[in-house]
Amino acid sequence: MDKDVVQSMLHYILDDIKNYWIKEINTEGSNFNFDSQDVFRIAYEECITKWKLIEEYPPEVLSDERVGILQDIKKTATEIVGLYEKHKNLFRQYNREDLMLNTYKAKNPNYGTITNKELKTILGYEMEIPSRDKYYKSTFYNQFGFILNDYHFEINVFCKYLLLEIKNNFKETEKYKTLIENSDLAPYFSMGLVYEAYKFSNGILFESLSELDFYKSINLLQIDSHLNIVKSEIKRAYYVLHNFSNCIENKEVRNYWISTILHRLKKDESNYFSKYRTVVSENATKDDTRFARDVDQIFKPYRIN
Repeated sequence: MDKDVVQSMLHYILDDIKNYWIKEINTEGSNFNFDSQDVFRIAYEECITKWKLIEEYPPEVLSDERVGILQDIKKTATEIVGLYEKHKNLFRQYNREDLMLNTYKAKNPNYGTITNKELKTILGYEMEIPSRDKYYKSTFYNQFGFILNDYHFEINVFCKYLLLEIKNNFKETEKYKTLIENSDLAPYFSMGLVYEAYKFSNGILFESLSELDFYKSINLLQIDSHLNIVKSEIKRAYYVLHNFSNCIENKEVRNYWISTILHRLKKDESNYFSKYRTVVSENATKDDTRFARDVDQIFKPYRIN
């Protein structure tokens, strides 16, 4: 397909996403439903697929028409990133899990009388197939599982990448990976490390979870993660997350992991980067210093650097 056509279609898709988001913002999220999530899924897949065509055959010489189209894409992508940054708290509060479970009930009336908690237990195997490749190719995922994906976050990430690609004239060496492609990276940490961190932090730094749920959450093996930081322990929890990230050798993978885990914790990266070293700073208390020493001892055998 001609690259001018591909880029023009990409701009149309991004502009459509922007307008959907504006409707959600204007209705305080009441427009978010199965239909909109389905639209975002198609748009996300279309955006990625079409952009990869351009990545594989980057334009060495841009025609006047292509320059104009790229300027339109840049403008719309910038607007999408701006909308996300301004309204991410609204997007983060969407209960995608309930939407998925209620959709399942609507299409399977036999389950209509049970609670969502009961239905989630019944669907446990469908939602947590050990092979992520099989999960993303399963009938369950195609009909219901995709609803759990936070396409607002993923589209925002893609638009940031898109803007960087345009700025650097398509000379980025790292190709964009979709949320499905990135799922192949997990698990990031061994059971031994996660168990040591779990014993140290569960119910203290992070709200209580089972050991299995903690392991799945830290390793990004659950889309609907329930990992939460205890409000009074943010700076210490951040230091633990920082130590986890230092156990990942590849820089791009490390950046992806910290960005995703913070998003699932509903925390901003700017907040994390301003606080994660507080416990080892000049202003650290004696308790902070002891805490940091204990954390360092746990992670020392696993750290890459």
